[in-house]
Amino acid sequence: METIQFESLMPRLSTVETDLAVIRRDLRTAISAARARATAEAPAEMAESTEPVATRSQPYEPPPVADTPVPRAAMTGGDVEALLAGRWLHIVGLLLVFLGAAFFLKVAFDHDWITPVLRVALGLVAGTVAIVYAQRLANRGQLYFSEGITALGIGIEFLSLYASNALFHLASPALALAGMVAVNAVIASLAWRRHSQRLGILAAIGGFLAPMLAGTQSVDQWMLAGYIGMLDVGLLLLAELIDSRIIASIALGGTIVYMVGTISHAQSLDDVQRAIIYAALYATFAFAGWIVTKVRGSLDPFRSIVGAVALGGLLGGLEVSLAPEHRALLAPILLGLTIAHLGAAIVLKSRYHAWLAVVALTFAIPAAFDRTVFVNVAWAAEAVVLTIAGLRFGDDVLKIAGLGLLALDVACDAFSYTNYASIHPILNERFAACAAAFVATYAIARAIDLGGTAEYDEMLVRTLRTAGHAIALLTLSAEAWNAASYYGGASQASSAALSIVWAIFAALLIGRGLYKRDSFMRWEGLGLIILTAAKVLLFDLSFLDLGYRVISAVLVGVALIGVSYAYQRRLPSQESQS
Repeated sequence: METIQFESLMPRLSTVETDLAVIRRDLRTAISAARARATAEAPAEMAESTEPVATRSQPYEPPPVADTPVPRAAMTGGDVEALLAGRWLHIVGLLLVFLGAAFFLKVAFDHDWITPVLRVALGLVAGTVAIVYAQRLANRGQLYFSEGITALGIGIEFLSLYASNALFHLASPALALAGMVAVNAVIASLAWRRHSQRLGILAAIGGFLAPMLAGTQSVDQWMLAGYIGMLDVGLLLLAELIDSRIIASIALGGTIVYMVGTISHAQSLDDVQRAIIYAALYATFAFAGWIVTKVRGSLDPFRSIVGAVALGGLLGGLEVSLAPEHRALLAPILLGLTIAHLGAAIVLKSRYHAWLAVVALTFAIPAAFDRTVFVNVAWAAEAVVLTIAGLRFGDDVLKIAGLGLLALDVACDAFSYTNYASIHPILNERFAACAAAFVATYAIARAIDLGGTAEYDEMLVRTLRTAGHAIALLTLSAEAWNAASYYGGASQASSAALSIVWAIFAALLIGRGLYKRDSFMRWEGLGLIILTAAKVLLFDLSFLDLGYRVISAVLVGVALIGVSYAYQRRLPSQESQS
């Protein structure tokens, strides 16, 4: 027995010796450096001082040495053993005990060894004993083990209350729900007292499972909405008290699931009642975020993200539940929220409400317009306004929101590109949407170039301009191909038109790059015109008819000569001036 204990202490002794060696090395280095610094400074002090040496003799105190990080020792066999035996065996053991108890109860129930009343009482007592015993373990310092036992006790309590209603019909759904709420309240209070995020997560999950297990999610939707609202308030308060974003995220996710999955399909509610419930649940998150912001005195973007996702849940619930004849209510509701948040932002001087007003307006645009082109143009304009506002007021969130909305607009243009009705070249919805995206991209790049102060703004301006060039080139290429087909031309005419558009666009890029002395833009044009020349030489002159070969070769050749002439005339003068 003594030999076994001695062997178990060897890994720990090895770790202690390693730490002591590191400490000794750091102390020797610090003392040597302090002595060298004192020796170098002593002659200068003696030369400048006129006092007797005896009056200046003081015991030397080396300067404080900054703490040096001690490298973490490698995991030893004892550490692996502690992790395996202390945690994983604990989790597996709890699971086996829970499953064994469940199977034993099943056998007992099948053979009528225990009456239904006694079964429920036995489960409630066992769960209570497990939770109480877990707190004694926590008081002894065994927090991880205690929280596992607490989770086991919660599971037993919930199963017992579920069985009392669904299986044995001993308790009404309301009584079973009340019991589960009481259990959750106890767990939430323990999470607050112990500042435990794991217990808070258990309380959050249990709070949203309670209506389903008690069978009350389809009884009274107003009661369910009130329960969800109060649960959200409690969970958001708990999340702030123990500083947990996970609990706030669970509250948001559970609320959206009930909004979209249960309340939206309730036959007892009409569209107006659903809209009221959705707005009330959204207001819970929006108002809670504002209250926390005022109390803490700081604005956390995470709270605005929670509010934005809650607003998305409101929109999703309305989209699913509103009847076709009432879909027109969606845009006024979102516009009303936009105005309300904007008014609150002005009166209360709250950036939090300004951010939520932006989100509401972004959602209101697709709800207000049926045509895709109107949505894309409106989003492009909003992206420009948000970016300029972010630069003007020094709000990075608005700036990032503008850039994100621009990316969303460009992505929507790309995905819906083939869905546009292209009746006439240039004069069509597809060209209008892409032109709006190009103008917005260049306007945002210009605004950041003039007012941006961040380190990454220069690279961002270059990226935006390159993206704008790509949008313009793809749009003009598609319109050139469409124009040749629209006016009765064959695919060969479209291919020749494509070469001509590329050459002209490359020449414009190079010309602007020379005028602005922008080497990056010049290289963009050079790359495109080299690609165009390769296309003419390898494809057009081999596969097009003679007439299209002549047009493509001559026009592209003229563009190449013009670019070469501009380089020979303009670039040397720029180099001499610089």
